[in-house]
Amino acid sequence: MKRKASIIASNDNHNKILNSVLCSNKYKIVNIFNERIYFELLKDVNTIFIDSSVDSEIIKKVELFCLENNIDLYIYPESISLRKKNIQTLEDVLFFNLKPYYISRLNRFIKRCFDFLFALCFIIISFPLFFLIILLIKLFDKGPIFYLQERITLNEKKFVIFKFRTMHVNAEKETGVTLSKQDDPRLTKLGRFLRKYRLDELPQIFNVLIGNMSLVGPRPERPYFVEQYKKENGYYKYRFNAKAGITGLAQIFAKYDSSFQTKLDYDLYYISNYSFFNDLKIIFKTIIFLFSPNKQQYRGRIELLNENNTD
Repeated sequence: MKRKASIIASNDNHNKILNSVLCSNKYKIVNIFNERIYFELLKDVNTIFIDSSVDSEIIKKVELFCLENNIDLYIYPESISLRKKNIQTLEDVLFFNLKPYYISRLNRFIKRCFDFLFALCFIIISFPLFFLIILLIKLFDKGPIFYLQERITLNEKKFVIFKFRTMHVNAEKETGVTLSKQDDPRLTKLGRFLRKYRLDELPQIFNVLIGNMSLVGPRPERPYFVEQYKKENGYYKYRFNAKAGITGLAQIFAKYDSSFQTKLDYDLYYISNYSFFNDLKIIFKTIIFLFSPNKQQYRGRIELLNENNTD
């Protein structure tokens, strides 16, 4: 049975994002409010989704209302809310000190050492799998085995990413530069299988070995889209304070075709809350996610980042 839910959003864009969450079978949208709220209509719902950019006084009233009426409350965060918070006192006043979107030098060194050793071992162990995929591409898809493309990594540096080719040769000649979709018609039959289990990403382990990618981090984006997204969102440039990664929070918890804003939220949260142990958890959860029969059900469990992690 669906849970009755209400949406309180400050603008149409956030309303769309919240609506996309409620499109699942779990919730039924009863009503949608902007700044003007009728609390008597909220008493009949189980859950309220509210946008954090709504006026703070309204959020307080909604929070108290939910506490008094035993209603679940979900707050859609602004980018500033994703930064790690350290509690400090100045004189006798309590403050939240916000950690920047930054990974310390020591953590970057530890991360790089682990990346190199893991990549080297993985390449040796998985050589038969690489050989099998190369053979299958040659037999069934013909054409080039690898797909090489320019992407952006740490400090907005350009590099060439390695992937197994999953699309027809010259697939973008007709469509132009466009984002990949879940069921992209440009995929070959073998490419569809490789994409489903993320096997097309395997050659990126050589990018990790070289050092222009990490095992965990924001997914590397194409320069064309980076320039677009930087214009749309002032926070987007901060995702380049970390090296691009093969996997990350967005790859586990977001959908394949989620908006760049949704994926950006995960990337910024990851960078600000970085720890080596979180990387290990993300790698482990990525493996589980890839072989999970119900990926939609798996989403939502993000209790892996410890707020008390030290730098």
